[in-house]
Amino acid sequence: SYTYRILDILDRYGVKATFFMIGTNVEYYPEVAKEVLRRGHEIGNHTYSHSRLTKMDGSTLTEELMKCEAVMEKTLGHRPTLFRPPEGVVSEAVRSCADCRGYTVVLWSVDTRDWETKETGAIVNHVMREVRPGAIVLMHDYTAHSKTPEALEIVLPKLLAQGYEPVTVSRLIAGESAAPSDSDASSASPSSPLSLS
Repeated sequence: SYTYRILDILDRYGVKATFFMIGTNVEYYPEVAKEVLRRGHEIGNHTYSHSRLTKMDGSTLTEELMKCEAVMEKTLGHRPTLFRPPEGVVSEAVRSCADCRGYTVVLWSVDTRDWETKETGAIVNHVMREVRPGAIVLMHDYTAHSKTPEALEIVLPKLLAQGYEPVTVSRLIAGESAAPSDSDASSASPSSPLSLS
């Protein structure tokens, strides 16, 4: 239910985001995953079971990535190229495994802590205080009693008014930008890209 609300908010502001999906969630909620892709958002691999990878041996680690890939390919007809390790915990072994599978490892620069924070205002204030051009803003769509949709309703117009241009992670990495924004920039130059994921 949070995912659909978030998708509607993103649509309202014409914003595309990157959704790092857990394989088991794609299995349980295939229609939700399909809808994310149908609406033009980017999808990344977030492992099959969301277990801590640094405690795994190489074959188990590889299996986590491959099982998530297989579910996405079967359900969505799509193989992602971006990978986010659970909890952002990464090691040389994790990076090596991701590289061997053709993934770019993506972390974040602004953690909204929306998985922990139950106050909309606290999430909004944290994003607006920490955001910079080129930032990757981490949000979640599956946390119980989430205030993410409410916070996103406030954050998006604020970011757009400051001249930020939310883009997918791939576009951010590639340095691409869409048409310049008409917004007047107060703390960022017009069309300063950042990514919501």
